[in-house]
Amino acid sequence: MEFRNLTPFAVMNYSMLDVADTEHRVMVMKIGYQLLPDRRGHCLAELLPAPPLCLQDEYRGQMNASQVLQESDLAPFKPRCDVIVNGTAYAPDNRPCTAFPVRLHVQSKQGQTLLDKTLTVTGEREFIRDAGGQWQLTDPKPFSTLPLDYRYAFGGECKIQADDKAVAQLKESDRLTSAQRQQHPDGEKAPVAHAACETNPLGMGFITPWYANAKPLTRCPAPRISAPEVPFTAPHFAKQLAGTLSADTPACQPQGLGFLGRPWLPRRQLAGTYDADWRAPACHPAGASSVYFAAAARREDVARADAPRYVNARQRGADAASDLSAECENRAAHSGGGSAI
Repeated sequence: MEFRNLTPFAVMNYSMLDVADTEHRVMVMKIGYQLLPDRRGHCLAELLPAPPLCLQDEYRGQMNASQVLQESDLAPFKPRCDVIVNGTAYAPDNRPCTAFPVRLHVQSKQGQTLLDKTLTVTGEREFIRDAGGQWQLTDPKPFSTLPLDYRYAFGGECKIQADDKAVAQLKESDRLTSAQRQQHPDGEKAPVAHAACETNPLGMGFITPWYANAKPLTRCPAPRISAPEVPFTAPHFAKQLAGTLSADTPACQPQGLGFLGRPWLPRRQLAGTYDADWRAPACHPAGASSVYFAAAARREDVARADAPRYVNARQRGADAASDLSAECENRAAHSGGGSAI
């Protein structure tokens, strides 16, 4: 087969195996737009110089320890259209407030809603233990801006290093085994005890009973990005400390508009089973799903047949609303920190 690119855009054609190990020819093209406001309060999509294809995942900071800003464009198949927003939430009218909603709304050209997701962003707040030993959530502080980063959603990790006095309070069952420390990504600086939130290891609010017992805590930062219908509350935090909070609790799921990490549980459980039965030349392990290659959270993607042509990202406040709307080509649109691919 001869492949010729007669467009000015970055294109690649390659062969890849699907999850059934069937070979397919894949073509990927990237087109960039800048969204410019017009007099009607909408935005016009102005074509940008062709951006290069992304050949490997790009992170905000350290690999696998910070949020993915751009995932590799190379995939065997995208079952749905990912809608990704890398951006910052701004308080209405730039006036500091304690909380406000941020909404992402995607419509077809005919006005059909394809995606409608709202998050609540809040100022800094904490879980604190009162005089009676009960955990309470403090009122949020006023703020003006907050990056829409999974660091501010529920999640995180608990670590106790070898030079920490809290090591003496750890039980043997709380500690990493010698084999686990040898295989730890921190190498020679591997912690004595380590646990991470499997749904979002970057966030805040995650805690384990052994960590709380070893470090007598009286306060802990609370998540600042949440789903309005399932906020992470003080009772959730107390259940964590009691070891009774299930990982599939809705309030514990990643809340954001960016890329989900490949190793995070929502995607990892779609990658299949890597065991003794999986070996080369098979490309994909048993149980692998093509949905693994969907990088956006569910409720943040749309069916390929209905790829968006009208995007309306709305930040709503009590007294004011600002809209960001765009007409964009089917299957590809990029603008600054936001994209629909």
